Amino acid sequence: MKRFPTVFAVCVILLGAMCIGNLWAQNTPANSPATPAAAAEAESTTDISKPDAEGVFPSIVHKGDIVDFLKFLSVACNKNIVPSTNVRGQVSVNLFNVTWKETLNAVLNSNGYAYEEEGPFIYVYTAKELAEKKKAARKVEPHVFQLSYISASDAADLIKPLISENGQITTSPEAAKSQGSSETTSGSGENWAGDNYILVVDYPEYIKSIKDLVAKIDRRPAQVLVEATIMVARLTDKNELGIDFNVLGGVDFQSSGGVLHPDTSANVALNGTETTGLTSFTGNVTPGGLSIGIVNSNIGMFIEALETVTDVVTLGNPKVLTLNRQEGKVIVGREDGYITTEVSATTTTQTVEFLETGTQLTFRPFVMEDGYIRMELHPEDSDGGVEVSGQFIIPSKNTTEVTTNVLVKDGRSIVIGGLFRERTDINRSQIPIAGNLPLIGPLFRSTVDDSTKEEVIFIITPHVVKEAADYAVAEDVMAGIDAVNMGAREGLQCWMRQRLANAHYQRARQFQADGRLGLALCEAKLATFLNPPFLDALNLRNELRARRVYEGNYGSMRTLMRELIAKD
Repeated sequence: MKRFPTVFAVCVILLGAMCIGNLWAQNTPANSPATPAAAAEAESTTDISKPDAEGVFPSIVHKGDIVDFLKFLSVACNKNIVPSTNVRGQVSVNLFNVTWKETLNAVLNSNGYAYEEEGPFIYVYTAKELAEKKKAARKVEPHVFQLSYISASDAADLIKPLISENGQITTSPEAAKSQGSSETTSGSGENWAGDNYILVVDYPEYIKSIKDLVAKIDRRPAQVLVEATIMVARLTDKNELGIDFNVLGGVDFQSSGGVLHPDTSANVALNGTETTGLTSFTGNVTPGGLSIGIVNSNIGMFIEALETVTDVVTLGNPKVLTLNRQEGKVIVGREDGYITTEVSATTTTQTVEFLETGTQLTFRPFVMEDGYIRMELHPEDSDGGVEVSGQFIIPSKNTTEVTTNVLVKDGRSIVIGGLFRERTDINRSQIPIAGNLPLIGPLFRSTVDDSTKEEVIFIITPHVVKEAADYAVAEDVMAGIDAVNMGAREGLQCWMRQRLANAHYQRARQFQADGRLGLALCEAKLATFLNPPFLDALNLRNELRARRVYEGNYGSMRTLMRELIAKD
């Protein structure tokens, strides 16, 4: 009887377990797989239609493992597709009217994979694997760029941002300073005798970008011809008037029996005379003007007047040709040397320096693509010199200059600066009080009035040199220079050697045109004898000699005679 509760409890537990098992069995499908792998196999579907003649698949349907999809696609398109061991996962594909390449790109790229073709094989990797593989397979290659216009150092500065971490750049040596440089150098010209080169060692894709950059930056620069007109006009008007009024007691100028000059009348000293009045203002007047003397009894009055008008016009017209963005400078003037002395506690150093005066033009052009030119300009017109004052040498200089930065259209002129200045000086020398008296005041004073007017104008005309047209203008200028030289020679005396040489040369040309080669050669020899460096005469003489030798040794008659002799 005591076991009955225990047996009853066991029966209840078994009955509950059976009920639970029946309920789980009712909620579970009969065909459900026992494992996840079996479930994945049961849900995997693939349907790849046959491609047409152009290799286009009408439809591609797959739901399941990506490796299985690659296998089915490999068989369908007859390609050797080999996936990496790291390629795994589930994909769902529904594509229509696509090629096998389009299929691979769509499926792999959207799932973080990529492929690479090598011969007959198509290898599928993860994106990281393919990047590491390409990085390991890449090799740098050298490429040499020959530069014509840009310097190697400037090109290297522009290329550096485009190279990879493993890239390298090497440039050819730069040009040394020329002998005309103000700094002391060991030589002149190029340290490197060849062209400018730049060596880049990098990956092929970087080399391609660098090639495009070099093609853009290594271009022929424009040349700019700058003409500056500097006009300085000075007008000076100076009026001078001086009156000497002398009263000498006991002296009769009319009976003095001599001629008195205003410079000496005030200094007359006669025995027994007494000077009662004297002025001396004509000494303030520059000699050379009007002198009038009025003498009556013991009173003498002398008047001197002079008007000086000076009109000076200075016209500077420098022209200089330079490259774009390069500084150009032209100086037409003089340099006056002077010595500067520097004294220290132990040494004394003397240096010769020069004062530049005249017409100068310093500029730097910047050519724009829209036909305008930006100009950095500094025109200057100056005069001066060096003066010795005691033991010192002092340079002095009067200058008119402008420093500016302007924008001007190609071929147009622009006035970049103008200055108008007028100065009036009024000088009076007089006897106090008496010189201020009305009416008679001028008898006791001298007047010097000086008026100076100065006007300065700078006109700049830049022009970008165009190939054929501008070179034709240069040839016309050279022809004009030759004409000037000929005119200068014609102005010489008839017996001058250059004049005689030119006459012989002209006669040689005339004889050559007439076919009288012997006389032409004789005249050419006379021209070179009188003027040995006469290049035109030398060329004509050599031409006539060669032609005479040719006709003498290989003329038609001589050739015929040689053929007859050879036959015999």
